[in-house]
Amino acid sequence: MEEVVEIQTGYYDSEISAVKCTTPPWFPAENVTVEITVNGFDYTANGNQFSYYNTPEIVDVSPTSGPISGGSVLTIRGNNFIETDSLKVRISTVLPEGAVGQPETFIVDAKFISSECIECTTPSIKLDDDSLSYVSVTVDVAINGLDFTDAGVTFDMLNIHLTKCVPACCSREGGKEIIVHGTHLCEVDESILVKFVYADGRSRIVSGELVPNTSRNSVVVNGEGEKEQTSISEDDFIGISCIVPPLDGSKNPALPSGITAPEDPEDAVWPTEYGNEALKVEISMNGGVDFIADELIFTSYLGFSDGFTTSRSVISALGNTPFELKQIIPDEPIVAEETKDEKQAVVAEEEEGKEDNAVLEETENVEVEEEQEEAKDDNGENTEQEEENEDTNDNAEAKRLAEESMNNFEPEPETTKKLMPKAWLFSCADTKVRLSGNGVDMIIPAEYDAESDCLRCIAPALPGAADWEQAMVNYIKNPPAEEDEGGDDNGATEDGEDGEDTSTASNKLPNLDKQTLTISLAVDGSTYFDIGKIDALPMPVVKAIEPSEEVSAGTEVLLSCNVAPIGGPGVPITVRINHIKSCESYDVKGETTSDGITCKIPDIRCDASNGDELECTVDVSVDGLNFSIWGNIKFNLMKVEVEE
Repeated sequence: MEEVVEIQTGYYDSEISAVKCTTPPWFPAENVTVEITVNGFDYTANGNQFSYYNTPEIVDVSPTSGPISGGSVLTIRGNNFIETDSLKVRISTVLPEGAVGQPETFIVDAKFISSECIECTTPSIKLDDDSLSYVSVTVDVAINGLDFTDAGVTFDMLNIHLTKCVPACCSREGGKEIIVHGTHLCEVDESILVKFVYADGRSRIVSGELVPNTSRNSVVVNGEGEKEQTSISEDDFIGISCIVPPLDGSKNPALPSGITAPEDPEDAVWPTEYGNEALKVEISMNGGVDFIADELIFTSYLGFSDGFTTSRSVISALGNTPFELKQIIPDEPIVAEETKDEKQAVVAEEEEGKEDNAVLEETENVEVEEEQEEAKDDNGENTEQEEENEDTNDNAEAKRLAEESMNNFEPEPETTKKLMPKAWLFSCADTKVRLSGNGVDMIIPAEYDAESDCLRCIAPALPGAADWEQAMVNYIKNPPAEEDEGGDDNGATEDGEDGEDTSTASNKLPNLDKQTLTISLAVDGSTYFDIGKIDALPMPVVKAIEPSEEVSAGTEVLLSCNVAPIGGPGVPITVRINHIKSCESYDVKGETTSDGITCKIPDIRCDASNGDELECTVDVSVDGLNFSIWGNIKFNLMKVEVEE
């Protein structure tokens, strides 16, 4: 075999104390011996080996995208890969034109799988321009860690940030559609997945779909009547929608081909009692190779709907009344309906039992017939034995029919299960309370107070309440002339005998009456259940106080007003006495009567001998918190003569 020799010029690098040269081309790929000479004639004979290899080729990479946080296991397929310690992958960012920052290059270790496949883990990339939805990177391979391919194969590193789940909770049975909101979401080649994962490793995965941004580049009409483009968000998509899987230990829903459902840890325990569990929601844009986790908290729960109390029975129709919703935890277990699967299991078990009984009965009949035949063979015609057997069969049949008849009166097997109730209440960003009355629904947010174990919310004003209050203020400040007075103090008007309105325009005031509202709760913001009722009362419009002069402590006074709109007599009212000179206020208990509101004047600290300290004003409140703003009712305290 002819020896092939290639001579290359080299040089000595004093920094590393070594000779360097450029390798010549060599075909075919094989091991060669490398020797050096300093005089051009005399070569070393150390037998140092150098390996030539066929140039590796990259065909494709999978997945085709992953998060900029890195950690994606990248599978690189191609040809001519060799298992060496120096096997490396180069990942270089390619920034779009005009983007802020400089391109970066990362060298990472590669794992040899076969001559046609290697793997590596993508590095974390920090973008100087966070407005980019993604950044492409080139992927190249070097067998020797130095000479990289220039394959032109790219991988997209996604700059996705998850922001919230709407809603952020669901009952354990699942089945509810939610949207995982995020920024810089984009279309990808692989399946989109959503994972619900607990701290102990339990998880469930479902498929997701991109939700288009319908508000992007929408057209609005400005104040001058001209159309103009507006954009709330530049992203093409606002989030990823999915159906929440059962979070009660049930089997994971079917997933796209090639994607394996998660397995529960050996010590995993799925709760069956009432309560709630916090978990996290993650998404994968590359078919489950890795998941983007931005600490999105989600809650699964199982709660009983009966047994709530409210901190108050009355709120102001004008709104701004805070109230609390608190659970009543029963001491006895609650009977809950079985799930559909459980009921089917009970029915299947009953049917199986019936089939077993039928087989057993048929077997017994066959045995009886065989005994009869044997008796005939042994004893010939035995009439007495036949009659006895017939009697026995008749008795058995009669017994069976009697048992079936009795079974018809047996109670059906229980299809319910009992659960011990315990606190399950919580709130998320979507938790809502609905107040319903007169065909109107008022939705307000509710926030869970863990220290008090209750939901807190603030009642809104009834529809039209603000207009009614303003109309009453105007009516009090500008009362109609005496001859025109005819309306009551809550906006009602008088009609003539023929139905004609005989009142003046100034008396055509809006009405506001007591409303009993139904309270409904939706911890997920959409699934409401009724938990109680509450009364919304308008503010009494007081017309006068009697007596109004020389009123002493302990005197019972009457605040004249129409009490029909607030429910008639017997309604508790808080009356606030304001001493003008000292600016001090005194709250006392009052109650409605057929003529108005009665209360007793408290002991007011003042110099009753001084005339300018005798004047007081009166305000009223239906909830004890929000008081009237009429400002029209005043009275004077009794003057006390100072003895010389």
